Amino acid sequence: MIKNITFSKIIGLTILCFSASFSALSQNTAVNFGELLNSPVTSSGQFSKNDVEELSGLIYDLNPTIFIGSSGYKILGEEAPVKAELSAGNFNRLSTANPGFNNVKLLKMKIESEADFNASFDLSRLQGFENLEYVFVECTFECSTTRIENMFSNIGNLKVLYIISTPE
Repeated sequence: MIKNITFSKIIGLTILCFSASFSALSQNTAVNFGELLNSPVTSSGQFSKNDVEELSGLIYDLNPTIFIGSSGYKILGEEAPVKAELSAGNFNRLSTANPGFNNVKLLKMKIESEADFNASFDLSRLQGFENLEYVFVECTFECSTTRIENMFSNIGNLKVLYIISTPE
């Protein structure tokens, strides 16, 4: 009887430990892109050197881009957009499919005020983003990693990165 209780406790604790580990792995994590660029080793193995180069190109180079605004969509470039840009206030426009979203690999969202953190951004609501790999947040004021991580839900396999770009 004592062996059965002990065995049951061991099994129970083992299951609890594994579920806690999986829960920790599935939490949203945001990576500071500036630190990632300056780091000789990629951040906890999440990003390869090729990933960082591709991201840098998507963020800083001139790429076909779809701009999402309150009055509609505007595409810059001759080819299908690989980048989408919007301010946080226009996130709800992404829940309606648009052919311009199909090839987008990077979604760049600008956070311009503390009020933007009051909204919750459920990434499972995105429609038509079949090739999306990265969500890039540009914060125009000092904001923390935790604030950025907490604003997103249902990130799935997407990688969330951010940069703080305050005027000097």
